[in-house]
Amino acid sequence: PEGLIVRWLPGLAYRLIDRRIADPLVGPLVEPLRGESGLPATARYLDGWWNSPDRVLLAFPRWFGSPPSLPPQAVHAGFLFHDDAGRCDDLGALHRFLADGPPPVAVTLGSAMRHGREILERVVQACVGLGRRLLILSKDPAQVPAKLLPTALHVGWAPMGETLPRCAALIHHGGGGTLARAFQAVIPQIVVPFCHDQPDNSERVTRLGAGRWIGPGAVLRGRLGPVLRAVLGDFDMRDRCHALARQIDPEAALEMVTDIAHHLGLGRGGQAQHGRWAVAGELLDEAANITIVGPEIVAPFADAMRLVQHPKPNLALLQH
Repeated sequence: PEGLIVRWLPGLAYRLIDRRIADPLVGPLVEPLRGESGLPATARYLDGWWNSPDRVLLAFPRWFGSPPSLPPQAVHAGFLFHDDAGRCDDLGALHRFLADGPPPVAVTLGSAMRHGREILERVVQACVGLGRRLLILSKDPAQVPAKLLPTALHVGWAPMGETLPRCAALIHHGGGGTLARAFQAVIPQIVVPFCHDQPDNSERVTRLGAGRWIGPGAVLRGRLGPVLRAVLGDFDMRDRCHALARQIDPEAALEMVTDIAHHLGLGRGGQAQHGRWAVAGELLDEAANITIVGPEIVAPFADAMRLVQHPKPNLALLQH
C-alpha cells in the first residue's frame, strides 16, 4: 500500500540509520578529508547524500513498480546487466551439466548468504522429490550440502545471462539484480525473501504473475515442493514471463545511462572512455552529479569513499 506509513516510515528508518550507523561509521573517515578540502562539517550522510540533485537513475523499469514518492530528477532507466565476462573460471562442468539433460532448476541465495545450508538442503529435497535436476549457484561451498546426487551440480559462479535461459526456473533470495536476470531469461521465479528489499521484491514478482514467493520458515518445514510443482506446471505464468521479457531492453537502458552521464559531463575531460560499460567505472571514479540505484536500497559506503573530496558527493549503486 502506498499510504501514509509507506511514505513516513522510510524517512524515520534513514534517520535512525544515519544516527546509529552511517554517521558514526562514515564521519570519522569523511570529515578529516572534508576539513582538508576546506569544506564545512556535515552529518546525516544518507539524508544529505542519498539523492543527487542533478539526476537519479532508477535501474529498474517502471512496470516493476515505482516508490510511492520520487524526487523530480528521478528517471527509470530499466534493468542494467553485467556478467563479468572477463572472468577466467573453468565452466566446463557447468556446460556439460546443462547439455546432458533437461533444463535444471537453478537456485542462488545471493553472494552474501552465510546461513543458507538448511534452505539449500530443502531445495535439494524438493527437486529430488519432483525428479528435477538442480543447479546450485553459491560461491561459499560451506552453504552447499556435502553430498549431491549426479542430478545436481554446484558451481561457485556462472554467467547468469548465458546460464538462466537454459534453466526451467530460478529459486532465489529476491535481490534486484537476480530477479532482473530471471525476467530477462523468460523463466518463472520462486523468491525466498530474507531481509531488506527482498520481501517487497517478492510481492512484486508475484503480482506481476512471473512467479511465487515462499518464506524461509515454510521452506524449512518442507513446503517448497508443492510451490515448485505449481510454478513449473503453470503455463499462464510462462506466457506472462514472455510478455515481461519483451519489455526489457538492456541496450536502451545502458544507452540512457551513458547519454545522461555524457550530458552531465562525466568522465575524463567530459569525454567517455571507449566501451559501453566503461562509463560505469567513471561514474564511481569521478562523478559527483549522479546517483544510480536499483530496486534494493543499500548504501555502498566503500564506493562513497572515492567521492568524499566533492562538496556534495553522491552514492552510486551499479547493479551487477
